[in-house]
Amino acid sequence: MRRGRCGPSWSRTATRAAATACIEDGRLHFAYNEYGPLRETDAGPFAPGTRTVLLTATAEPGLRWRFTLAVDGAESATPEPVHQLLGLAPFQGVGVDLDRKSPVS
Repeated sequence: MRRGRCGPSWSRTATRAAATACIEDGRLHFAYNEYGPLRETDAGPFAPGTRTVLLTATAEPGLRWRFTLAVDGAESATPEPVHQLLGLAPFQGVGVDLDRKSPVS
């Protein structure tokens, strides 16, 4: 991911639900479209240079996910749990460093 880059750096999209991580205005963002309700998380500043971003999804009771974002090994955000995206085929696949204009946010 590169600072100053606008738009998704990673996304998993379908027609009614999706998730994306991107760098915008020097900050790392995560958005999760939960079958309509949009959950957005500002994961903090994203320093210039080569960085490692890790998005971890942990299954919780009630078919929910708890996501954690870490930058260079340091946790930067843990949004509230969300419903798992079940029964969805990623019609536009998983994209890295591109934007297919699917309805994430």
